[in-house]
Amino acid sequence: MDSKIDFSSYSLNDLYQSGESIDREKYPERVKEIDSLIRQKKTDSLILQKKIDSLKEVAITKNVNEKATQYKCSQRRIILINLIGVSIASTFSLFSESNSISSTAGDFLIFLVMSLFFLLCLIGTLYTGKFITRTGFQCIQDNYSSVTIGQVILSHLFYLTLIMGFKSFA
Repeated sequence: MDSKIDFSSYSLNDLYQSGESIDREKYPERVKEIDSLIRQKKTDSLILQKKIDSLKEVAITKNVNEKATQYKCSQRRIILINLIGVSIASTFSLFSESNSISSTAGDFLIFLVMSLFFLLCLIGTLYTGKFITRTGFQCIQDNYSSVTIGQVILSHLFYLTLIMGFKSFA
């Protein structure tokens, strides 16, 4: 009695093994079926591999595009942050008293270093959209308000240092 074997559920490796072990002269119909299924599974495998490659390419392109459009600080934001910083610093400096003690070259150097430090921090946070906190970097996309407040504080400190320095050394 010759029972029908369902080769369609076999894996590609199983089909190869069956094709090698079958008596080709005794079961020519089974050999045709096995060979046909091998060709079909190879084609299906190639199509699946092309789809996977295509999806990988789309994912890579999407990742590159996301990185390219992450953060760009607008001119309006830079002007607004600096205007807020100047206005707060000016208000603070109005209430400060003038130094009657003469300033030295060392004081002037400290003034320059502090001004430069705050300016570089401000430029860095405006350019990158990141602000360092005690818990690490805060990204503007994740925490807009805290980064904006940090930028305003840096702007305020820069202009306050600048105004107080000019007030002391002028």
